[in-house]
Amino acid sequence: MEASIDGAASTIKYANPSQRNYIPLIYFNAYVHDIQMQLMLDTGANRTFISQKALNSLRSSKIINQIQREVFLADGYTSIMVYGEVDLSFIMNNIRTSIRALIVKNLCVN
Repeated sequence: MEASIDGAASTIKYANPSQRNYIPLIYFNAYVHDIQMQLMLDTGANRTFISQKALNSLRSSKIINQIQREVFLADGYTSIMVYGEVDLSFIMNNIRTSIRALIVKNLCVN
């Protein structure tokens, strides 16, 4: 797949633009249900995911919706199987917040 570097109608193209403009992933530590975990932040995501392995390490996580379904990611083509939803509470820099996460089998991080 090719992409232009200076507009859609450009003739200057790169074969793999994601390798040319490498942006490192953002990781941070937080307490999820009082267990310290390393989280990955995807600033462009409109959904939150948690792997089954990470969820199993949490003591007080109650699955609220155990319906299995396929969801599509932001690119509109890539899909991932979801096995349920869970409400997570976490603390980061002494700020407590909560978020609903979709449960998936595996992620690139736990």
